[in-house]
Amino acid sequence: MLWEEYRQQYAEGYSYSQFCERLSNYQQIRQASMHFEYTPGELMMIDFAGDPLSYVDQDTGELIHCPVFIHCL
Repeated sequence: MLWEEYRQQYAEGYSYSQFCERLSNYQQIRQASMHFEYTPGELMMIDFAGDPLSYVDQDTGELIHCPVFIHCL
């Protein structure tokens, strides 16, 4: 999906294999990670997960978008 977004912006850009290779190299250099230390039940983490889901209302035919709320206690 990331490569497809890249190709939409740069139609003559890297091929899929070159894109993956360069992305892999970048990730190895960055080595980004996040670690939280906390007592269980002490904190609640919340976020919205990606793009909203959607469904079609059977009565009206209207497309209803639903954000996905994620939380962990």
